[in-house]
Amino acid sequence: MFDHIFGVFLGCPFTVTSLSEEFSAFTGPRINYSAQNFEQTFQVIPCGLLDEQKTRPAALPPTTLWEKETVLFPQPGNHIPFDLFAMTFYLLSRYEEWQSPCTDEHGRFLASASVAHSTHNLQRPWLDYVLEKFKSHLLQSFPKLSCKKHSFSFTPTIDIDMAYCYVGKPLWRQLLAAGKDLLTAKGQQLGERIAVLNGTNPDPYNCYDQLAGLHNKFPVIYFFLLGNYTDKDKNLKWNSKAMHKLVKTIAEHYQIGIHPSYYSSDKPELFAKEIKRLHLLSTKPIIHSRQHFLRMNYHLTCLLLIENGIEHEYSMGYAETIGFRASTARSFKFFDLIHNNQTQLTIHPFMLMDVTLKNYMELTVEEAMEATLEIIQQVKQVNGELISLWHNESLSEYGVWKGWSKVYEQLIKNATE
Repeated sequence: MFDHIFGVFLGCPFTVTSLSEEFSAFTGPRINYSAQNFEQTFQVIPCGLLDEQKTRPAALPPTTLWEKETVLFPQPGNHIPFDLFAMTFYLLSRYEEWQSPCTDEHGRFLASASVAHSTHNLQRPWLDYVLEKFKSHLLQSFPKLSCKKHSFSFTPTIDIDMAYCYVGKPLWRQLLAAGKDLLTAKGQQLGERIAVLNGTNPDPYNCYDQLAGLHNKFPVIYFFLLGNYTDKDKNLKWNSKAMHKLVKTIAEHYQIGIHPSYYSSDKPELFAKEIKRLHLLSTKPIIHSRQHFLRMNYHLTCLLLIENGIEHEYSMGYAETIGFRASTARSFKFFDLIHNNQTQLTIHPFMLMDVTLKNYMELTVEEAMEATLEIIQQVKQVNGELISLWHNESLSEYGVWKGWSKVYEQLIKNATE
């Protein structure tokens, strides 16, 4: 937590000591994280959470108000009335998700079960606001303290669950789909399928040139689903010519990552196999990952990622609502609650997803544009990193996504401004 608060957020070098003599002799700014009294220090009294050797059962922690902000783990004190370090640890370690029974049908932790939801802070980078207030109080005590200045940034990310609507699929899938079109009286869709396959019309999900035009100012990341065909994983066959060409083309210009298949969370051997597939297609080292369906047991899945050489994880967000799952608009290191140590896996929270806006929240196009603007403004308030999650098919103006391309275009515009 000291690494994150002082190193990442404040940008201040620091030293930790448990020796009172060394602490008393230090002439610079001093943070006293104990119940013992020292003169001319900034004191934060521990609540005991960070001294514990075993995790507690999942339960909402106690709260109090501090300068109009809800904070966790109230503690008496002259400087701040709560344990800031325990609060930061609780939110960033995703302590509340540890063995929580509050999951949906895909095993995903529910936003409605989070402390951010219960305190009405889910749609704002709550922890960042609290740390900004802490910074102000710290500077009042130590005016000469030099702190880092952050700036807003935007990282668009694209999940490719279905590379093409018609192109590249094997004959048996084409025949089954055509038969379904006939049985369900979707003659127009059958005609579109034939027109694409004979080269008359472009594939509706082939939005990659459009994405390139939208992303010319930003460091975009593409995540590829390369799992075997299942009821939840329906992309092209990983080694098909169409998929090979697409991966190679995108990898030449952008950062890429693996999009582990739905069942890879239950079968670790699948995850390792899919990483090897993406490496074979792209010839690049694979260090970025986002779970398909955002399906993960957070702590166990992150350990699996580390075992397979992943350095950056992008699943930290909710499917059911937009907002801030870890209460921050900044990346942070994964803390392994199982082995009680900090790792080098970086967690990159995302705030906005197309499927969330349309399917889960059931917003209209206009409502979705307004909701994304509110999130963007929140991230800009704390000079954080905005990360969006979109899919190529949601830009297709095809089928259920008709009219939705302008939501993403407006998002890009608002982020740029």
